[in-house]
Amino acid sequence: GISTDQGGGAGDDVIDGGEGFDTIALVGDRDGRIDLSVAIQDFSNYGLDTLISIEGVIGSDGRDSLAGNAAENYLAGKGGSDFLYAVGGGDVLDGGEGDDFLRASKVGSGDYMSGGAGADTFFTMWGAVTLDGGDGADLFYVLRAPGMIGTTVVNGGAGTDTLDLSSGYIPIGGAMVDLSIIGPQDIGAGQVLDISGVENLVGGPGNDLLKGDVGANLIEGREGADTLIGGQGRDQLIGGTGIDTFVFAVGDSTTIDVTGSGVDVISDFQAGDELRFSDAPAGFSYVEGSAGSFASALATVNSMLTYPSTFHEYIAFQVDADVYVFSGHPDAGGAGLENV
Repeated sequence: GISTDQGGGAGDDVIDGGEGFDTIALVGDRDGRIDLSVAIQDFSNYGLDTLISIEGVIGSDGRDSLAGNAAENYLAGKGGSDFLYAVGGGDVLDGGEGDDFLRASKVGSGDYMSGGAGADTFFTMWGAVTLDGGDGADLFYVLRAPGMIGTTVVNGGAGTDTLDLSSGYIPIGGAMVDLSIIGPQDIGAGQVLDISGVENLVGGPGNDLLKGDVGANLIEGREGADTLIGGQGRDQLIGGTGIDTFVFAVGDSTTIDVTGSGVDVISDFQAGDELRFSDAPAGFSYVEGSAGSFASALATVNSMLTYPSTFHEYIAFQVDADVYVFSGHPDAGGAGLENV
């Protein structure tokens, strides 16, 4: 079972858990710091304390820094914005309330990390790791490198969450991630991703293929020649450096108003980047233009399209640094216009 020792009071104390899985708990709202890999330390601000056979730590309501050791550990931040560090693998980290930072062990095997409430940040190497964001806008950094295999599970939970694959070395082929897939997916180099509840996606230095789902996604390619597919919903596509491809399809539609809210946008279209229309038939038309505002672009597009449309028309309009792509086609109904 789990026994709990709550502080040792003033002076230099020895806390010995003995056999079994033992946990020490910090009380009050004072910031705590415990490193289970260090035998003698000042974690109570009342003297030098010695920890023996302690496997778990429950933090205070303050801003705690908790680190494990080579054993399987349980680290819980409780209240406050905490820093939790796994070391040996097979650890359980629970951020609790607050904006927490949780780092998996270098071995990356068997760790389970839960952010709880708040905007939490996770960092892990690829491996058999489970990341559970909980409530809040969470950020998941997952480092990919050659030889790192296994299934990494990322559950964003409530809030607008982001998976970032930009840390570390990415194989030349890049990552292939599809937010619309439910269940495990092979993203390349023997690495499997099981992702849910994540809205935003950031690639790395390889040539990535990144695809959104039916919701509103922000998809960023970063370095490399990336292919970005927004899918349905209000998407923002950022290619980054390199020659990138932005893929659109009729049916990825949304309601259009003069404010431009709710429509797809490319935020960094540059020389060499290209648009690809995956369902365009032979003989479709394509026109580019620019305007000072989205409302002006929309008015111009409406005047350019044929109503009702009898063939496929695509119009790309640049408004400041953003590019909006519209489509007129027979399947769009009486309105004849959709944002793709």
